[in-house]
Amino acid sequence: MKKDLNSKNENVFKKWIREEEDLSLYLNTDNEQILKFLNKKNSDISRIIKIINIDFNIRNKINKVQNFFKSSKKINKISKKRSRTDFNSDTSSLSNPKYSDDSNVSDEKNDITFLNCNDENMEKFLLTIHDNLNCNEKLTWHHEVKVVFYHSKTRNECSRVIKTLFASKKYVIIFDDSSLNVKQILLTYSKSKKKFFEYPDYVNKENYWTYDQLNDRIYDHHIFNMFEKGNLSNYAFLQGIQSFLFEYPQTIDVVSSNNSLNSIKYINMSDSFKDLTLLPLNNNEVNLQWGFEILQNLTNDLANDFFKYLCNEQNKRLNNLIHSFTPEEKVRTYLRRKDVTSLGKNDFGDYIVEICKKMKAEIIFSDHKIDNVCYNYLPIKTINGEIMFVDDNNYAHHYSESKICSGIITDEVLKGNIFDYNEDDKLFYEMFVNWVMKKLHLYDKRIKIATEKDAIEFLMNHGILPIEKFDEEGDQMKLYVGERT
Repeated sequence: MKKDLNSKNENVFKKWIREEEDLSLYLNTDNEQILKFLNKKNSDISRIIKIINIDFNIRNKINKVQNFFKSSKKINKISKKRSRTDFNSDTSSLSNPKYSDDSNVSDEKNDITFLNCNDENMEKFLLTIHDNLNCNEKLTWHHEVKVVFYHSKTRNECSRVIKTLFASKKYVIIFDDSSLNVKQILLTYSKSKKKFFEYPDYVNKENYWTYDQLNDRIYDHHIFNMFEKGNLSNYAFLQGIQSFLFEYPQTIDVVSSNNSLNSIKYINMSDSFKDLTLLPLNNNEVNLQWGFEILQNLTNDLANDFFKYLCNEQNKRLNNLIHSFTPEEKVRTYLRRKDVTSLGKNDFGDYIVEICKKMKAEIIFSDHKIDNVCYNYLPIKTINGEIMFVDDNNYAHHYSESKICSGIITDEVLKGNIFDYNEDDKLFYEMFVNWVMKKLHLYDKRIKIATEKDAIEFLMNHGILPIEKFDEEGDQMKLYVGERT
């Protein structure tokens, strides 16, 4: 649908340019008159012009709009995705379990995924929640294409991905444009880590500054291999590269390709440079100086728009923390992720965040019942044979409140317990066991107490309940763990 809309808008816009003879009258007028003219034609185009709002002539604005449509169509054709794992998981797509009405156990194959946030070996990272940022601050930016690192503390290793960056003295923006769903990430400098950081991405550079002139340090060396230099000077070559990447940023997707050597010809760079600056790409110093200023203004306008949006989004996340109380709620609200949890802060005030593990069930007990015990949460048996309980939000727990399903207490339920029950004791038994298991679960959610027997054994092993033993004469004794015999 988006592709069709872009094609339609582009064709209409070209038709206006061909048919509107009076357009030439507006080329040397101010922006207000231009916008009035365009408002008569199409509000969307005028909106785009307003967003661009750069201090060049209207023809350059038209080129920018045309390039926008051209780039949008080209991006639509890109099917190749980034190779690194996407850790900003959207768990909203996880569907609720489908219960079976006519069977106690649903053992058919399914692709239902649950989140286990109570595992002992989850990937961890530190989260620093900054104060509100000044979103109206005007910063000077430069365009880079560099390696960004992803650090996995669980595996203690880093992966490398080449990304488009907008860098200033205070912030770095990662510009991920592998699809029309453009995603940007704002990295804030961390003094403790000495890098620009927003988990799991970071740029391992301490001193960012804005270059007065283009410098070959702004591009990864793999980028240069993609372009045909010809007779261009190094400075002209850099401006040609920047123009092409500014117009077609998705090009970096093929940087790692073995066939990328000199795959982008001089004529492609020259066309992009002319589209953006109305100047030919050559070694003329005057043209290069004008070209540099135009590219710098384009970069600053685009980066400041991104910064203002990302800054406001970050401040919104801070404001949302007012309604969050537990560390878990705070990190989920701030990160806007459902697949994370936290038990608190470290000594330096950073939240210790853990990434929940995705898991699948081997068996789903769709009627909430196992061995005549009915559970509030949905019982499942994991592929590893562990019994867990899933709440309405698809989080798996080691505990769920339970009760006896029928009026008969079976031997299997009583097996291993230390009490003698009759029918009148059933309510007390359920209340007591639920109370004990709930307290244990609140104490540590990772204690594996799926059944009443697990809870009783845990209490015995920790000296809270007595253990039945027999003396040499066969008389029964009740001992506590740690008590001398």
